[in-house]
Amino acid sequence: MKDIHIVICDDEVSAVKLVKERLCFILNPLIHFTCYEFTDPLEVVKLSKDIRIDLLLIDIEMPGVKGFDVVKEIRVHNHQLLVIFVSNMDMYVYESLKFQPFRFIRKSHLNELNEALVSAATAIKNNMETFKIPVNPVTDKEVIVNDIIYFESLHNNVKVVLAGSSYVFRSTLKIIEKQLESKRFVRVHSGFLINLKYVYLIKGTVVEVNCGEAVISLPLSRSRRNNLIFEYKMSLR
Repeated sequence: MKDIHIVICDDEVSAVKLVKERLCFILNPLIHFTCYEFTDPLEVVKLSKDIRIDLLLIDIEMPGVKGFDVVKEIRVHNHQLLVIFVSNMDMYVYESLKFQPFRFIRKSHLNELNEALVSAATAIKNNMETFKIPVNPVTDKEVIVNDIIYFESLHNNVKVVLAGSSYVFRSTLKIIEKQLESKRFVRVHSGFLINLKYVYLIKGTVVEVNCGEAVISLPLSRSRRNNLIFEYKMSLR
């Protein structure tokens, strides 16, 4: 597993230090990570262009640049970013929902950070799980499970589709479905296994999936429709 990169940003040095101490105490026994500390939010944006940030703990109201603007900038090229807003500004709670934060922690209730960090560590490890694609008899290509949009059955082969790329290899959907059990993949048709993360719309006998810049339609069996809807609702929790 690659190193996990965690960033703490607050214009107050004391706040950064306090969050860092709690973070190290909670996460050191759970995961191996590198922690970066900033008081300038623009430095966080700059860092994000050089490394992939896995978890960002950031204040909202800072001189010059808001935490919201930092998250928006990073998310352009890092959709897997987990964000925990750490702020005393309760009025921003609802506005923060637009940025799909992992948590919103008030500085006056910093003890709530304990559970948030443990849950974030679990989510990050899940995000980093890989799937091996046998691109030829002697070489496997590792891809992030969460980057896989769907699998399509092609007789004795399977095509795996990711944003901007696809691969065909020898296997069956039955085997892959077993390998990815409990990983939010659902069989929607005898020929398709999809990642619930990319579901855009369920309509009649069609399920639309988000493939980066395009939305494509895949067939949905009537007998599998109710199960897809159930699993999709569960995944939203």
